[in-house]
Amino acid sequence: MVPRKFLSLVYGGGLQCAWANVAEETQKKLNNHKYPAFLYLTLDLNCHAPEMPGSPGLYFDAGCGGVAYPINGIHRLITRIARTPRGPVWQYQGQYKLSPSNPLTTQEWASVDSSVRMNWAEEIWKSAEWGKAARVRISLRRSLGRSCTDEEFDEAFNTKCDYRMITADDIAQALLRGEEVCRRSSRTLLVEMPTCDYIKSVAVWTMKCVGYDAEFQRDLSAKYANWTPPPKQKKKGKSSNKTKGKMRPKHKDSKTEREHRRTGQKRKRAAYSDNDSDELSADQSRDQDAEEDEEELDEYYYRPRGTRSRPIVIA
Repeated sequence: MVPRKFLSLVYGGGLQCAWANVAEETQKKLNNHKYPAFLYLTLDLNCHAPEMPGSPGLYFDAGCGGVAYPINGIHRLITRIARTPRGPVWQYQGQYKLSPSNPLTTQEWASVDSSVRMNWAEEIWKSAEWGKAARVRISLRRSLGRSCTDEEFDEAFNTKCDYRMITADDIAQALLRGEEVCRRSSRTLLVEMPTCDYIKSVAVWTMKCVGYDAEFQRDLSAKYANWTPPPKQKKKGKSSNKTKGKMRPKHKDSKTEREHRRTGQKRKRAAYSDNDSDELSADQSRDQDAEEDEEELDEYYYRPRGTRSRPIVIA
């Protein structure tokens, strides 16, 4: 079990896509290896993907109208099988052949784990291309109160609107309620089945293991044993507003520290600049206040002057 970053750096291919193709130039740079493509599957979207080498499985895909098209060739399958504190880990399962299968019925889709259904709904909502068709149908169904015609769908689909006014939860509910379906007869299906409604947004392929590349597994294990992850690059944070622009001018003491000339008025505390006041701790501030209070007691005393109703009488 290895991290995907190791597979990407050692054998090529991206870090996000399911179908990772490696160009010939990249293969030559990476010690001339002979592995041009990889198929990466996660259980978050493909809950029935093989989890053990050689085991069969199912592959789900969206954006093809629920109809599985032929996928030629034999594919090197690597599945994400666990999440660890250090990150997700992937395992090579073998060489697999994918064959088109019938789409899922509404009952079969309802039996899929709810988290997987929600993940597909979020993928359909985020997709800029293949997810738009489902969003258009759901949006028109809500606004029209019925299913849209082909002409209405084409007109809405060809606009620049991405139809993301609906949410991923709206898409998940539409799939679960059986609104995003199409009726297929046994003549249009790959295997004879009774006529019923099938999920339109998700297509299915069967996965059969036809071989296991032991040489690739040994090469992978040997290289991973001596592999050191590259250091993480520090993200360059944006400079704060405090550091932008010009520095503030220094405080002018002549204006803020002038003494009042009025007799009997207390002397104001010496003014500090913002930087100086920030540097003073709480204890220092309390000590400073106490010292100034003592000075004020030494400098000033109370002199009674009397009032009109109670004048001072000198005997």
